[in-house]
Amino acid sequence: MGRHLTLLLLLFGCGPSYAQINFLYTNDDPLDLPNTVSAFSVDAAGALVPLPGSPFETGGRAHGGNGYSGRRIIASPDGRFLFVSNTGSNDISVFAIDGDNGDLLPVADSPFATGNSNNGVSLTVTPDSKFLYVTSLNGSNILGYSVADDGRLSQLPGFPLPLSSAPMNSAISPDGRFLAVALLRFDMGLIAMFNIGSDGSLTVSPSSPFQDGVFGTIQSLDINCASDRMFAGNSSGLSKIDVLSISGDGTVGHIAGSPFTPPGNGVFSILLAPDGQHLFSGTQNGSQAAVNAFDVDLNGGLSAVAGSPFDAPGSFLVGGLATTLTGDYLFAASGNRAVNSFGLGGDGALALVPNSPFETGHPSFIISIATYPPRLCQIMPEGLQRSSPVTK
Repeated sequence: MGRHLTLLLLLFGCGPSYAQINFLYTNDDPLDLPNTVSAFSVDAAGALVPLPGSPFETGGRAHGGNGYSGRRIIASPDGRFLFVSNTGSNDISVFAIDGDNGDLLPVADSPFATGNSNNGVSLTVTPDSKFLYVTSLNGSNILGYSVADDGRLSQLPGFPLPLSSAPMNSAISPDGRFLAVALLRFDMGLIAMFNIGSDGSLTVSPSSPFQDGVFGTIQSLDINCASDRMFAGNSSGLSKIDVLSISGDGTVGHIAGSPFTPPGNGVFSILLAPDGQHLFSGTQNGSQAAVNAFDVDLNGGLSAVAGSPFDAPGSFLVGGLATTLTGDYLFAASGNRAVNSFGLGGDGALALVPNSPFETGHPSFIISIATYPPRLCQIMPEGLQRSSPVTK
């Protein structure tokens, strides 16, 4: 109950107030080099402008953009901290975010050792910003940490928690009740579901792990604000997006019409728009990387937006996706040290921002990006499957 109350306070004005300036951060992850975070402000036209002091050193080393996980960098929902994985030194860097100018300040004792390989790492934070969960492709487990008020991490009792297969990605339901973990299995999509306790502990949900029956590996996950629909992108085999219902005990199942087949070769990343009415996925459309856009109906069903897929020029593949809090712009990590910026229309159509893509200027294979202010959810009336941007 405490977590839900905290979330409500954050959403309706009793939590920290966000600056109106938008910032974007990349986990640069250069091969076998000290890791850095490139930081940009987002101007009124959606262009990315490098911040003074960027790139910011994480204090760890990178191993290069492998594993295709789109959650190697993530902002806490309260907007106070930025978490960054260092795949070469197997640790997590934590920065305090200055909401006025986007500056990043390492917290005390950062980076924090994880004790296992961070190859293909995925980071998720509970909606109350109190707990951080870390999965890694080589580790085949979940690490759990409490996040202190100053941002320092402490490993929770009972972790690491072993998994039956290597984890590819993870997501936490916006109501803070469930952690979903996509597991590596080439013949069929597999998702482990856990109930999150008030102390950050995890217990296996009924019927977990869930087999979605779709050939290939689930690469990416997102969950709607009502926390009753989960979207799973398949990155191998036929291009598929599975839409799953989530019951009150964490049991998942297909909705009618699922899975949906988008154009392109694989689904490397997915993201719901802040209003929940559109879903975006990164793909490879022939020789051109692209972003698919879908309308999302009230049951979670998907239909292509007119003009989709939208080309992402200069991209090798589209990894991480992010939006501004109000949903005016969508950003796509282009895989080759650059980020594409798109204007996002109310109908879900994308328009490339002039001079896009925007380069970090560093030799890296960018897979993961994060925006500030982070996306948040409002608690909606019963039966209304929509999310809404928070306005202050």
